[in-house]
Amino acid sequence: MGFDTSYDRGSGWGASETGRIYHGCRKTYLRKRDEREQPEEPYVKPFEGNESTENGNTLEPFIIEAGAKKSGVEVSTIEPETKTHPELDFIFATTDALGVGPNGVPCVVEAKLVGIGPHLDWGSEDDGWDGVPFLVQAQVATQMAVHERNEAWVFAFIGSTVKTYHLERDREFELELFSICGDVWKLVVDKEDPPPGPEDVVRQFYSKKWKASNGNTLVTEDACELIRHRQVFNEQEKDAKENRLTIENALRILIAEHDAVECSIGRATNKFSKNGRRTLRVKMFKEKNDE
Repeated sequence: MGFDTSYDRGSGWGASETGRIYHGCRKTYLRKRDEREQPEEPYVKPFEGNESTENGNTLEPFIIEAGAKKSGVEVSTIEPETKTHPELDFIFATTDALGVGPNGVPCVVEAKLVGIGPHLDWGSEDDGWDGVPFLVQAQVATQMAVHERNEAWVFAFIGSTVKTYHLERDREFELELFSICGDVWKLVVDKEDPPPGPEDVVRQFYSKKWKASNGNTLVTEDACELIRHRQVFNEQEKDAKENRLTIENALRILIAEHDAVECSIGRATNKFSKNGRRTLRVKMFKEKNDE
C-alpha cells in the first residue's frame, strides 16, 4: 500500500525501513533526516514512486484476496491506520491488512508484488521465515510488534502465482532489530553526519556540505592509513581484473567447441548469442548442508 500521508514519517522508523537500518543503509538514514529537518536542498533525492510501486498498489487487493483464499486467512481490516509501537515511540508500521489465521490466531497481512530478479530471493512456502527475504522479515517483524500480534501472513505474487508464507513472532530477532534502530535513531535526532560508506549518497552529502575550498592544506598523520589503503585497493583492483580475464580465457579454451563445462562445484557456459558471439557465463552450485 502507499504511505499513510497523515502520519509524521519523520517521527521514527517505518516497518519497511527497519531492515535497511539494521544493515546500515546510509541512504535511508539521510532520507529520514530529510523528513525531520526539511533542508532547502534535500540530502537525497525524494522517492516519489515508480511503475513498480504503482503496479503493486493496483494489484494489492487481488493479492490479498487470492492469498487469503489460498491460506485460509479471514481478512478483517484492509489498510488500517499507521500505528506507533506501544513502547518505542521511534518505531511505527503501516500494514496492508489485519485478519485471523486458519488456526484462529489474529495476524498481520503483508502483500508483495515480486518482480524479475528479486524473485530469486524468495524460497519455498514451506520454508517460513527462511523463504522470505530479510527486508520483508524485518518489515513483518515490526508490524507484528506494533500491532501486538504473534503471527503474520505474507502473500507474494511471484511470476503468475500467489505464494503464502506463515510467520510467527520472533522476539529475540525483534529486540536486536529495534536495539540497532534505536541507536541509529539517536544519531538522526542529534543530526550526526553519516559515517564513511560505499554508497554514492555519502559522497553527495559531503559534496553539498563543503561546496567551497578554503585553499589550505590540512597536515595530519590521520591520513596515512587511508592513503595507504587507497593505494593498495587500487593495485588489487587492477590485479583482480587481469586475473579474472585470464581465468575467463582459460575457461573458454577448456570449453573449446562445446557449449559448456561442468564440475562438482559449478558450471560455465560459452554459447552463441543472437548476435553470433559466444558469451561466457559462470554459475556456482549451492552447497548442500551436511546432514
